[in-house]
Amino acid sequence: MKKPAHRGPRTSVSAEAFGAWNKKEDFKPRVVPKSEEIKERIHNRLTKSFMFSALNEVEMNIVMDAMEEKKFTKG
Repeated sequence: MKKPAHRGPRTSVSAEAFGAWNKKEDFKPRVVPKSEEIKERIHNRLTKSFMFSALNEVEMNIVMDAMEEKKFTKG
């Protein structure tokens, strides 16, 4: 069998675009009420994640506000 050519790492990642039909100023972020203790736990966890490490304070608050704590029991 012929071995597939190595393509290398992905060079780009796409996301939803803003345009005439999807205006950035129309975006209303989700806000889930939570205690300061839970916000602190979320913040501590996010700052350790490479995916969220480049966020500024405003962006980090938007992400934290949108998060919701879910608790599950085993099984």
